Amino acid sequence: MPRSSAVIYWLYDERCVCPWRHGYVGMTVSWPHRLFRHRSESEFPTKHFQGQILFQGTIKQCLKLEQQMRPSAGIGWNKAPGGLAGHALKGIPKTPEQRERMRAAALARYQRPGEKERTSKAVLIGIKDRDQSGHNNPMFGKSMSEETKQKVRDKIAERGGITGKNNPNFGKRWSEAAKQAMREKLQTTVCKRGHQKEPGGKCRACMRLAEQAYRERKR
Repeated sequence: MPRSSAVIYWLYDERCVCPWRHGYVGMTVSWPHRLFRHRSESEFPTKHFQGQILFQGTIKQCLKLEQQMRPSAGIGWNKAPGGLAGHALKGIPKTPEQRERMRAAALARYQRPGEKERTSKAVLIGIKDRDQSGHNNPMFGKSMSEETKQKVRDKIAERGGITGKNNPNFGKRWSEAAKQAMREKLQTTVCKRGHQKEPGGKCRACMRLAEQAYRERKR
């Protein structure tokens, strides 16, 4: 699904009749991944629910429809209102007990055999068709403050650093095919758009185009 596209979906059981009044209505840009998360972390009245897509359109269109279907909290299984007001349960503070239960549930889930692999596959499916280069990257044009950088460093140090066995790539070996693919990519002198690339693989022309497009979108 393209990055600018999204869907409105409905989760329901045999007791639900109308999506405007019953069940759960949500919006996502990755329906398979979102449904997988719901089934893994469900806090609904039942674990035996079905799901279906009600509408597909732009993110703006979906947010508007979600707000219309869930104008306030407490409709059906939704704990928060729809649209921008309800995403990430904004406006509904979580108690320390709720946060601890969420953390414990996440830790328990990743203890299951194969759970990390299943989640990784679901994430890859969700971002498969997304172009995350240039202005499409959520971090494009942003920079972390020194305070934020230091927090990241402190967190890494708290976990024992990322050297040796703490490095996620420790003990792993690239296949010859993967090595050759990386060599070829670095040796390529022309990008997909036909621009000349700099040593190391960067294309300044593409970067300038992406920056220009980002500025135009901000106007």
